[in-house]
Amino acid sequence: MSWIAKEMKYPEQTRKNKTQGRCIATFVVNTEGYIENLVIETEPGDGTGNEVLRILSKMNMQKKDGFRKKNGKNVAAFMTLPVNFG
Repeated sequence: MSWIAKEMKYPEQTRKNKTQGRCIATFVVNTEGYIENLVIETEPGDGTGNEVLRILSKMNMQKKDGFRKKNGKNVAAFMTLPVNFG
């Protein structure tokens, strides 16, 4: 998760309004390692959800490794990611 913290840029509105809270994203990592079905379930507002979408979209461009495996084959995995602001 340190990559996410490194890449995160607080939205100007979030900083201005001192918005704090947790953004929850859910998604599927498919068998090729790409993120699909990305949904922001909850967010404190002021652009926090859009920032999490930006980071996770950027993650799709990263090297793919560490797949979930079952019986030696890659399998899709449902993920829930909390991201704290504040």
